[in-house]
Amino acid sequence: MTEKTAAEVEAEVGQILQDLYDAVKRVELEPWMETLHSPTGRWLLGMDVVNLRQAIEELGTAWTSEGEIQLARQEIDDLEIRVDAVSSTVAHALCTSPDRRWYFANGKVERASTAETWVFTLTDEGWKLQSGQSSLFPVKDETFSELLTQAQGE
Repeated sequence: MTEKTAAEVEAEVGQILQDLYDAVKRVELEPWMETLHSPTGRWLLGMDVVNLRQAIEELGTAWTSEGEIQLARQEIDDLEIRVDAVSSTVAHALCTSPDRRWYFANGKVERASTAETWVFTLTDEGWKLQSGQSSLFPVKDETFSELLTQAQGE
């Protein structure tokens, strides 16, 4: 594989991922579903190994239900996407954010630092997401008094 081909693969898959994360911010999972490889591989989500397609479908149902956990939007600070071309038909991506927030309709906010890896393969229909892994590390909100105590101790 030439350096030019590798750069093209990395740019194309990088743009696909940027578009996918932009869709997630708007709580739109359809672009993710359209990007999934068939057959879809596994997704290591925390400590659970799940079918990637099934897990995204279940997230969509939970996020858009009329129940208490309905997700209104997400914010992803300092999203960094790094794509490495493994070959002209396989790409590996690492996507990280130090502060990702989920805003629920009931007012609840969840925060985590995230690190996700994704494997894409080139098919007759373009680049398709084959499998991945997501790690979420909870972020606790610091209160003003905690910040003040830290500042006074410095």
